[in-house]
Amino acid sequence: MAKSSASPSIQRLLGTSGDLGSRLGLDNKWLLQALKAGGNYGEIFERNVGQASPLKLARGLNATWSKGGLMHPFRSNSRLCKGSTAARGPAPPGTVAARS
Repeated sequence: MAKSSASPSIQRLLGTSGDLGSRLGLDNKWLLQALKAGGNYGEIFERNVGQASPLKLARGLNATWSKGGLMHPFRSNSRLCKGSTAARGPAPPGTVAARS
């Protein structure tokens, strides 16, 4: 997973380039380790309260914005990923986050 992305922002987040993790006081592969341990948001939701759980709740407003929910993609072109300590907020409704 970490080596498959050509995006510099994704590489920084997954710890294959840069020092984002150490600047946050974490191991550089912190996000990769978290994803391997628990999965992404959709997988965690499904396993704990979604269709794969005894509760069998629908995603509803917890769905991605493209499926009628409120979840927006992380803006991988945020200043936090490019060296600043201040990240921008989520993409505005009805827009697609720019890929860098």
